Amino acid sequence: PRPLFYKMGNVNDVRASVKPGLVARAAHAALLVNLTVEPATLAAAGAAARRARGSGGGGAAYDYVGVDYLTSFERMGRARLRCAEVPGGCTCAPRTLDAHTREHASVRRVAYLKLGGAGLANCVVELTTLDRSSSGGNKWKLVRLSVGLALE
Repeated sequence: PRPLFYKMGNVNDVRASVKPGLVARAAHAALLVNLTVEPATLAAAGAAARRARGSGGGGAAYDYVGVDYLTSFERMGRARLRCAEVPGGCTCAPRTLDAHTREHASVRRVAYLKLGGAGLANCVVELTTLDRSSSGGNKWKLVRLSVGLALE
């Protein structure tokens, strides 16, 4: 069987040592997340973004996914983030996210995926931990996923 991501912490837990997130501790753990947003919501967000820009000119809009993850100096691994192959779905350039840092601190980082294809109208992303890491460990913690619309 494939290793899994599991829930860690509770949003109501005030202890500093327990922070909410999804954690994998082994290579090849996989997480599929459907980030599809309703068309009416996408249209409203696009209109609001264009109004906020005002008369500053046009510009193409694109959807994005933000991945908030924990980096640390002990036993942290790498994960591959990509758009899953769904008929008529979103597309993106895959990224490898290394959660290991040489700094003696645990710090959250955010990586962004610019979406093409259907964008958030039909989007599933896949996060898979990799077997090779710069620390020798495989722990990887997803803190938050966010979606948005940006204007170029």
